[in-house]
Amino acid sequence: MHLSAKLREAWVEVRDYPLPLAHIPSTDSLRGKNIYSFFLEGDLVVGEELRGAESIRRAVVDIVTPRHIKGDDSKYTILVPRTVSPVKLYSGIRVIIS
Repeated sequence: MHLSAKLREAWVEVRDYPLPLAHIPSTDSLRGKNIYSFFLEGDLVVGEELRGAESIRRAVVDIVTPRHIKGDDSKYTILVPRTVSPVKLYSGIRVIIS
């Protein structure tokens, strides 16, 4: 996916902590211009390595709960492959902070 963000002001808060973890103030008061103080742009790829059959487990997921169905309930379930491989993030992101 492609990410693009232009912010005039940014801050990150941790719940129940009184001070912000990070704060990038607006540059409007410094320069008197309508300029962004934080700019982020780039591509982000989420990847998962596919390994052998021993690392994949298949889980049956109910779409409709079986107690609400009369008769054959196989039409209302799907088989979802679950893997044990870690998910990796690959990115080429450019960040400019004024």
